[in-house]
Amino acid sequence: MKLIHNPGSSADIYHTESCNTKSAKLNRASYEMNYERSAAPLGSEKAEAVIEGAPRDVRIKLDVTAVSADMPVETAITNRRSQKDFSRDALPMPHLAKVLYLANGARPSSPDASSNADASSSYGSGSNFNFPSAGGLASTQIDVFVLNVAGVGPGIYRFDRRTHDLVLKKKGNFSTWLKEFGILQIEFGDAGAVLILSCDMARLAEKYSIRAYRLGLMDAGHVSENIYLAAHALDLCVCATAGFIDSEINSALGFDGLDQCALLALGIGLANEA
Repeated sequence: MKLIHNPGSSADIYHTESCNTKSAKLNRASYEMNYERSAAPLGSEKAEAVIEGAPRDVRIKLDVTAVSADMPVETAITNRRSQKDFSRDALPMPHLAKVLYLANGARPSSPDASSNADASSSYGSGSNFNFPSAGGLASTQIDVFVLNVAGVGPGIYRFDRRTHDLVLKKKGNFSTWLKEFGILQIEFGDAGAVLILSCDMARLAEKYSIRAYRLGLMDAGHVSENIYLAAHALDLCVCATAGFIDSEINSALGFDGLDQCALLALGIGLANEA
């Protein structure tokens, strides 16, 4: 089902661009110039110059068993809070892997999977996920702006929730771009990573028609809460915001903003103890 705009409809309101921030008033040419400065196409000389030591592989395998988030659920819920006082230290890759897995990943294909690193191969092959979703369609997906993650070159990645890989989409340091043209909260530029929750609205609409707008938001909410609880259990700093410029974020991620659209951004990283 192809989604279309009808002026005044819930769909039209849903896709309305934010107009209450200075970013919405930026000159388009200025945006394009700064985006091109930050984003380098895969394999380009510009990318190689910007990203020293960037991974050559298109996929980075995440070990979702390397660290454990075993905090009691009541403790995680009652102590959960939004915090964006990020440290400048690199976010450990195992911690990012665990958050992504608990929030949006597939469960082990075998209930007897052990907790050692070799057990990671048993994850991701099943159809059950760690988050509820309307009709089991798993409409919420996560893209990751990697800014400062140990062992991972900066860039934009898609989290493959079945294989638990980070799939490289664009190489580039997007920290300044996010602060000036995407999210407009300077603290997010200091995060280890910024997670963008998006909705496959076309897939939902095939089954639920206009009700997909309601269900897509609910699905994203489930994943967002998983991120919060997992991050707190790992003693990480996390903060969600819907205060981003939709067209800029959607463009950077290759979304049309209609059938596939960004819904929520979450900064995550080590907490500043100062």
